[in-house]
Amino acid sequence: PGMEEDNERIVLSPTLIPAMTIENSPFTTNIIAPPRGTVGVPITCTCEIANLTPRVEEFSFTLTNSSNFLVAGNKAATFKIMPFSTYHFVANVIPLKSGKVSLPTFQITSKRFAQQLAGAKQK
Repeated sequence: PGMEEDNERIVLSPTLIPAMTIENSPFTTNIIAPPRGTVGVPITCTCEIANLTPRVEEFSFTLTNSSNFLVAGNKAATFKIMPFSTYHFVANVIPLKSGKVSLPTFQITSKRFAQQLAGAKQK
């Protein structure tokens, strides 16, 4: 059996790692929606897309149909966002079912980067 001092020993093993460049995301997304709704009563959901670049950026937005909600209004749009500005895509949805259901899904694509944006969160 070792002494109590043996249990408090710290071992350091320095390791060299290559230098890394960390890039900030050029865009952010955020979903603003109420935490609950009532069947048959419209609720407003907003998708904010922020352009954090010094360039005008073009995006396409598509909202998919859902068996849990009826979507009122535009389901797709193509738009440009000025540098360091935010665009708001507003959709009115009507819950068709009770219980815990997911909001309709959406896709946002940057025309310049030709890729889908991810990381939207609900407030």
